[in-house]
Amino acid sequence: MKYYIIENDRKEGPYDLISMLRKIRNGSLTSNTMVLTEGTKDPVPAMEINKLQEVFQEMEESANTTDHLVLRQHSLMVTLKSGWHFFQANQITTVYTGLLILAIITTTAIFHFLFVQVFPIIGYLFAAIAGYFYLSIYLFFILRMNRGQPTDINLLKNIVRSQFKPLLIVSCIIAVTAMIGAFLLIIPGLFILTLYIFTPLLIIDHKMPFWDAMETSRKLVLGSGTDNLGIIFALVVINFVGGLLVFLPLLITLPVTISCLCEMYDELFNA
Repeated sequence: MKYYIIENDRKEGPYDLISMLRKIRNGSLTSNTMVLTEGTKDPVPAMEINKLQEVFQEMEESANTTDHLVLRQHSLMVTLKSGWHFFQANQITTVYTGLLILAIITTTAIFHFLFVQVFPIIGYLFAAIAGYFYLSIYLFFILRMNRGQPTDINLLKNIVRSQFKPLLIVSCIIAVTAMIGAFLLIIPGLFILTLYIFTPLLIIDHKMPFWDAMETSRKLVLGSGTDNLGIIFALVVINFVGGLLVFLPLLITLPVTISCLCEMYDELFNA
């Protein structure tokens, strides 16, 4: 039996059953991915195919516990070197997509400054929520590139359509919490972003409910060990510093650091 994966109106395959099971386990095939089985006319969600259904159920059960998820010891320099190699191999795509995301965030910032004149708190909240929302989408875009999966602008549009509500809720919660931490002192705000760094990926990639995704990210980051926690925090800080320098460094720091985070994510959830 052969299977074809349908994504963004493109047909990939054919794949045999073993290849499909491997894709499920490494996270490149989700339960909602449309699959066309050989001999049928219309594609259906992968979860509805009997031979794949059992594996999805098994993974869903294992996802309810984080006890088995362990992050190996990482080194900041080795991690950044890996991210730099990723950027060198994908410069055009990452910079183009980064420009698109930053353009949207910059446009939002303009509205933010208009709001600030009349409603200061609302203006800051609006900018923070929109910034986190679109960076969440960029995070998944880099994850797909890191895995060697197809990526294009239609993918970004599909994510916005399919995951708008949970991403917006998470963006509101994390942006507000991070802002409160930042007003008290910059470091607590950055630490909050560090704890919930994997949340958007868990929502988009694993279709987790927003609260489960937040709790899973927090527990795993805190349980990753002092050195790994420090590395994840350092990756967040690098982008914060890049943002202070009029955004331009973010075109390099974002893909480099996000690629590093995506490697850690796949090590934890899709090993």
